[in-house]
Amino acid sequence: MIPSQILTSVVSQLPCHETLLTPFTRLLPFIPASAMAYAGFEAACETDFGNYDFAFNISREGVEHMSRDQQLPWIRLKTFLRLWQSSPYFHSSENGAVWLEFDTADKNFNPLHDPNVFFGFPISADQGFSDFCWLTSSLLPVLTGGPVSPQLMQQLAVCFEQCPPHTRRIQAGLMIARPVTALRLCFFQIQAADVLPLLGKINWPGDVGQVALLLEKYACYTDSLCIHLDIGETIYPTLGIELLFDQANPWHWQPAFEPRWQHIFTQLKADNYITQENYHFLMAWPRQTTHQSSIVEKLLASLDTSLPSPATTDYTLTQGIQHIKFKLSPRKISVKSYFGCCSYYVEND
Repeated sequence: MIPSQILTSVVSQLPCHETLLTPFTRLLPFIPASAMAYAGFEAACETDFGNYDFAFNISREGVEHMSRDQQLPWIRLKTFLRLWQSSPYFHSSENGAVWLEFDTADKNFNPLHDPNVFFGFPISADQGFSDFCWLTSSLLPVLTGGPVSPQLMQQLAVCFEQCPPHTRRIQAGLMIARPVTALRLCFFQIQAADVLPLLGKINWPGDVGQVALLLEKYACYTDSLCIHLDIGETIYPTLGIELLFDQANPWHWQPAFEPRWQHIFTQLKADNYITQENYHFLMAWPRQTTHQSSIVEKLLASLDTSLPSPATTDYTLTQGIQHIKFKLSPRKISVKSYFGCCSYYVEND
């Protein structure tokens, strides 16, 4: 869990952080103290950082609290979270596998509107995804505000059927804060050799030559990839490619320990996908700091049963880079960086 005052201090480290601070301070009152397991920022790399979207992974306590919070204005989200709590994925996942994304870079951002929602679930090589009907008849209609069309259901079925055998987790994303109807389907643990065959099997209509060139340049510096497909009544010609490291502890894939980051950044600079200023900022972002709770924070912890006891309200904050993502569209290729923080409480002697 990340205390809001610490997260605000993290925001203040961002270049041109004032652009995020105003929408961020309007958003924080709606997020309970126990809700944020991991928090992150998204920014385009080709121009110097200054506009950021914000996202966080909801803790189990946060899912339970937000689903019954009568003051929370996000009606679709609350209904979704109540359904999610009844699923086996909520009970088998440490953090509930739900992310909320807020388009805080948008000048028209309104914290009263439902955020974008991403939720993950496992898939097996022999059985595929066993709860397809539950996904299409319950979860998706709650978030979209209406039934899933037969065309979308057909496109989803094709994508699940053609899922590469190495994939063990899929994430679905609904951009309900945006005027789009597409669903984003994210395949994790994809190997580079599986990408072009997957796109061929689902008849992806984009430029496979662009995809092949990116894979040739960058896939060798990763452990795996995550592929993002935008799906509606058809499969759209957009594509996301995330460069991932698979170590269990995210701290171990930071640049100080993982030399492949330097190769990735060198190639990004050669391709004019990242500015020198953004490169230096990202390289300096990872750090670990220990914070001692104030008397007021300890008092608040004693009153909030969802937080650790007052004896354990000192915490270590870890900041790190999560991943680099390529976004391909018919008009251009853009690159975004994802970086953020998490915290864990430590016992006081």
